[in-house]
Amino acid sequence: MANTTSSASITLRCLDTPQGTPHEVPIELFVKSILPPLHSGLVVDEVVRKLEKSGKKSSPQKPVTLKGRWRGFAVDPESARESEKTSFRNLEPVFRSILKAAVTKVRDCSSPLCFRNNSACIPRSWNRCSDTFPDAYWLREAHCSWSNIAVSGEYKKGNTNSDEHDNAVKVTTSMFRCMRRDPCRRFTFGFTIENTNMKLWFCDRAQLLCSTPFNFILDRKYLVHFCLSIAYAEPQQLGWDPTMVLANDRRQYDITVFSNEGEARVYRTLDLLSDSGAQVLIGRGTRVWKVVQIENGQECGSSMVLKDAWVDFDRKREGTALEELRAAEYAPYCQEDFDRAYLSREVDGDVFSDAGHTIPDSTHVFGAEDVQESHRTSSPSASGRSSTSFAPPFPAINRKVHYRVVFREVCRSISSETSLATILRALAQIVTALHLMHLAGWVHRDVSAGNMLITEDGVARLTDLEYAHRVGEDDEARLGTAKFMATEVDLQEYIFSRNNPLLASPRRSKKTTLSTSDGSSSSSFKLPSPPGPDDPLSEASIDPTFRYNALHDLESLWWVAVYTIFTREVEPTSDDECGNASEEQRAYAANMFDTRVDRFHSLATVRAFQMKIFSLHPSIRHVGHALEKMRQALLHWYYKAEVDLDAIDHTGCAEGLYDVFRQCLTITAERSDTQCVRLRPSTTTSEDRRRADVDHAPVPSQDGEDWAGNNQTAPAQDETNRLKRKSSSDDAPSATAAKKAKTVRRRRSAEAVRTRLYLPRGAKRHLKS
Repeated sequence: MANTTSSASITLRCLDTPQGTPHEVPIELFVKSILPPLHSGLVVDEVVRKLEKSGKKSSPQKPVTLKGRWRGFAVDPESARESEKTSFRNLEPVFRSILKAAVTKVRDCSSPLCFRNNSACIPRSWNRCSDTFPDAYWLREAHCSWSNIAVSGEYKKGNTNSDEHDNAVKVTTSMFRCMRRDPCRRFTFGFTIENTNMKLWFCDRAQLLCSTPFNFILDRKYLVHFCLSIAYAEPQQLGWDPTMVLANDRRQYDITVFSNEGEARVYRTLDLLSDSGAQVLIGRGTRVWKVVQIENGQECGSSMVLKDAWVDFDRKREGTALEELRAAEYAPYCQEDFDRAYLSREVDGDVFSDAGHTIPDSTHVFGAEDVQESHRTSSPSASGRSSTSFAPPFPAINRKVHYRVVFREVCRSISSETSLATILRALAQIVTALHLMHLAGWVHRDVSAGNMLITEDGVARLTDLEYAHRVGEDDEARLGTAKFMATEVDLQEYIFSRNNPLLASPRRSKKTTLSTSDGSSSSSFKLPSPPGPDDPLSEASIDPTFRYNALHDLESLWWVAVYTIFTREVEPTSDDECGNASEEQRAYAANMFDTRVDRFHSLATVRAFQMKIFSLHPSIRHVGHALEKMRQALLHWYYKAEVDLDAIDHTGCAEGLYDVFRQCLTITAERSDTQCVRLRPSTTTSEDRRRADVDHAPVPSQDGEDWAGNNQTAPAQDETNRLKRKSSSDDAPSATAAKKAKTVRRRRSAEAVRTRLYLPRGAKRHLKS
């Protein structure tokens, strides 16, 4: 793959996009180290001279005019009278001229790509949907689809900050959709043009980069280099994975997995089980398939599960962590329990991107020396902006490596399960899995709904051990999934040691500031204060270094249960019964999982969570009462463990609490089984995804996003109006359409009341703003 850089960069706060904030790198470094390498027979300066020499003649076919400008761009786009689409349509002949000038140097190969302008009417960024393609693109096939776009491009005639930001949003969204829709994409490129200023873009699973701007009309060498680099690049150099190929027109993929011993095995996908990890551009990009092994072109053996993800380069692999857990001292005495609690590894290993299988497929991070060298050789661009007029910081970006693991058990996510009794029993079994891990001296550190699976025989398995480690190893700050993260882990402080009722002299409280999950602002509420100089505990006035312990894993499991109950709707048992969540319940769920303030109050305040229980549907209210008992027990164990912070048993501090959690969940599951309570699925099923055209037909899910992770709440009112018009135009109004319209209105009104129901003092003012 192409080398990438992030440490040689500037963070552009003015270009914040929904996909992240790009880091700016000098254009010289971008074309040298990030773009695919040029064909061996190409020299950029020679091609530029050939283009300019041809332009000395006055023929209208010559690419460069006598004034030294690309033909078709006699004036800057900003000064042209034509529309935006017409102003940039001449980029097609410009790129064709560049390829024609280079064809004598690369007679042994032809360009697999073609450049096209989008002929459709393109809306602005906030009006785009998942089937809106960019203004321009390099395609590897004639058919335009997200899986065929090699490079996305966006145009603007103007060069204002607003134009620059709108282009950044559009191109990063297009790059995200290329990565999201096509599982074979490891990284992708893009470009934006505002008037004459052109930027090149790059993203992989670790970083989002853009180049400093250059004048694409006058700085011809950069445009020529970009064109030749992209046009003659191999598919793997443009981001396509050579170890994952489309097997047939049913969108089945043949995926190669390399074991740690170097053995290569091929698996064919049968069904997509989960792709929630690919809903963001920067991240792990996790996808999970049901697969079968391929030998000599034929399917053989039973079905298995393949997990494809990008993990931190220096972190322990999940297969290695499983083997070390199995080798723990307690393993011979509870091997059967361990086999039921965790998955069985078939094969795992890093992915290799080269033909010799020697170079791991990873994101590369340059050091400071690369930037200094770029600074010494750079010069001001024709746009008037110097690419070296800054002293860039070196942001820390984790290097990621492509990793695959195959498990023998075929499972489904707990989020797709509809039986409430099955979900509660699964959570009780996950408690046992955590107990086994803690007995081995390990902590999980990322307990979440996505890491809990249920096998075909109803047994729950705990997965995703990337962040699991032995207690005593170096702890890292704030690991885990934000919605399910323990409050102490989120704050990096032993908060239950303050005002502890088990202490003879509790520490005093003070006002402490907490921000919302996005960190944009803060609101005040009471948190314990450190002891004063006259306090009997003044010797412990400086708390020991915060460390993750077993109670934090169990608190994360409690948050998973709360999230399941408050965010999912009850499936009605009859036509007269309504299973929709109340507006009050939706508002509580939004506050608990969107703001740190309300999360802390829900866990630590006596009546805060009890008030929320009465907003639940009557058929699941008993589950809320069970969660309240678990909450009280969890607080009691926190208080016991933090009487002496220097003596915390980080794996044994939850002893006894496992039985309380298991008992509450098991008894509640039996009652739910008696009542036959079922919940609506929280995500779109894989069958719905397969029936949809992955390039053109987004499938909406219940949480207001299409299956590609694109927010669909903005056009909700348009959908309501469409349903109204349809029902009024029919002779017999459709009850289904009216019900859908009512559901859309209810969801929008829930957003409106989210900020005014049961908020802590001070938080209401911030959330309204």
